[in-house]
Amino acid sequence: MIPVISVREHEAIYIGETFSSESKVITRYQATLLEKFEREQGKQIFKWGNKKITPLQWVGVASIGNLQIEILPKLANSEHSQIRKNLLYMLTIAKEVPFRVQDVSRFDTQRNTFLEIFIKVFIDKLNNALKTGVIQQYCHEEENVPFLKGKLHLSEQLRRNLINKSRFYVSYDEYSIKNLPNRIIKATVAKLYGISKVQHNKKVLMNLKDAFNEVDEKGFSYSEMKSLVLPRTIHHLYQEIIEMCKIFWKNESPALSSGTSESFSLLFDMNMIYEKFIQGVLLAHQEEIMGHNLKLVTNLGITPKYLLKDQYGRSTYRLLPDNGIVNIITSKIEKIIDTKWKLLDSKKKNFGISQDDIYQMYAYAREYDCNKVILLYPVNEGTTGLSFLPRYRNNTFPEKQIEIIVLTVNLGHKFPDQIDDFIDDLRVICSI
Repeated sequence: MIPVISVREHEAIYIGETFSSESKVITRYQATLLEKFEREQGKQIFKWGNKKITPLQWVGVASIGNLQIEILPKLANSEHSQIRKNLLYMLTIAKEVPFRVQDVSRFDTQRNTFLEIFIKVFIDKLNNALKTGVIQQYCHEEENVPFLKGKLHLSEQLRRNLINKSRFYVSYDEYSIKNLPNRIIKATVAKLYGISKVQHNKKVLMNLKDAFNEVDEKGFSYSEMKSLVLPRTIHHLYQEIIEMCKIFWKNESPALSSGTSESFSLLFDMNMIYEKFIQGVLLAHQEEIMGHNLKLVTNLGITPKYLLKDQYGRSTYRLLPDNGIVNIITSKIEKIIDTKWKLLDSKKKNFGISQDDIYQMYAYAREYDCNKVILLYPVNEGTTGLSFLPRYRNNTFPEKQIEIIVLTVNLGHKFPDQIDDFIDDLRVICSI
């Protein structure tokens, strides 16, 4: 059984002589494997110290050898089970995973880790999809066979079978289960069987393997998988299953095979999750939050601006805020809301707010002719309430005064049950 250490962002994992999941201690050998794993990932997942490592903004699961580390976001909630549920809900709203909102409440986050919940969802979707049958598609085949079928390839026939007249080199289209989607699913089932530590999940995955026994194990690349689009005639559950497969394989090497791997990761950048989650809630409830005369425009709909031009007249230093609240009548951006997944600390100067972030917000205000910009951070133990947070003003140009307001939003509500409370919080923020 693979040992699991569960920590939150910025919570230390110590390096010692003996492993202990309770004390959050890994061995030096495990630390060496983890360092190699991080290099292979091509991104900084941990901050490395002399005798400890600290997870940064990547949340989810990192698994190497005989170790599995579950990294949870640092939300204003002390229970790991609720943090898992909130994270799954946020990923769903952010459209980072093919889950349905109504399913999140039934996830057993008390007894299962983040990874095992993902595996259980995959198992349930695949079991339901298999009730409609394994995916069958027309596949182009070429082979040297003892009977004539399909189209005879004359050049290959002469090259291969000039002496042996009993063979025919042919090509044909066959309606078969031996296709790329099934190879991907089969490899994913094998992969998950190897990394799951819950016996029930492993047992079901072993049974699921049988449904794909006749599927070949020809290798595939992640680029092939990423570009795969299933036809609409295939059951929608298979669409969701393939999307989950892409998530399970996205951090693997380019050449994939039958599912064996010494390391595995299911990691998400909290910067992106937080930004997309806030956008998702604002878009879904914008009239409820902002009223009839305002609408939300995200960075997908805002026209980028540029701060400067170089000596050749080329625009440089691109500016694009996360969200703009636009007046429907005048089409003017009245407020800009930019999300920052950073931990504020009331004990630090300016709460530890980056000077670069303030410069960025000032540039947004000037270039988009918007006199109010909100920097929105998550609530944590270091921020005690809205009234204590700074509000900055600039009066250099009296006719265009700028206000930069620092606010926090509480992600510690029990999602999805308390989403209405979160919507109320956003309504207050947008009205400031």
